[in-house]
Amino acid sequence: GPKPDWAFTLILPFEGTWKVHHGGVTESTSHSWNLIGQRYAYDFVIEDENAKTCEGNGRHPRAYFAFGKPILAAADGMVVEVQNSIKDYGRAATGWIDVTTPDIRGNYVVIRHNPAMYTLYAHLRQGSIQVKPGEVVKAGQKLGECGNSGHSSEPHLHFQAQDTADFHKAISLPVMFTNFERRKGSLSECVSQGLIEKDQMVRSVISCASGLQ
Repeated sequence: GPKPDWAFTLILPFEGTWKVHHGGVTESTSHSWNLIGQRYAYDFVIEDENAKTCEGNGRHPRAYFAFGKPILAAADGMVVEVQNSIKDYGRAATGWIDVTTPDIRGNYVVIRHNPAMYTLYAHLRQGSIQVKPGEVVKAGQKLGECGNSGHSSEPHLHFQAQDTADFHKAISLPVMFTNFERRKGSLSECVSQGLIEKDQMVRSVISCASGLQ
């Protein structure tokens, strides 16, 4: 299988604290272990202190804390592919997804970091993407906003690293993140380089050496 490129670290692709809803580098935490293209993918949501991802019954995407939040480039690179015109699915919390969507990723951005490392940011909000193919972006730069487009049962960010731009042929890659806090229950740690996995609450910090920011 793909060898981890531990020399290549990413920053978390959002602001504030999000929850790893799905994802990890082991079979038990993996987003989709048997799908080689999505084995090392992550789904991120925002939860409140009651572990809810939305206000009220969450029937509308706008009720979700993640909807409309900025999505950021995880590393420096060049934008190679963008889809920005797919409507956000108007239903959430029903277990249904938009089976009529033209692309399961919905609106997305693909960034090339080197010849064998790309990142994909999917299910973005229609019309929110503010980068174009060929544009050079910096780590932390806003790409667009979290949405509910494509095969999305509620607003969330689907994020993965992959070995080629073509989602349908790509192999997803395990990656490490840098300068973040990960929390699960009452256990919290600052990590200068490390892994994230399902059920952890994660947020970027300036640096672990100088304490939490």
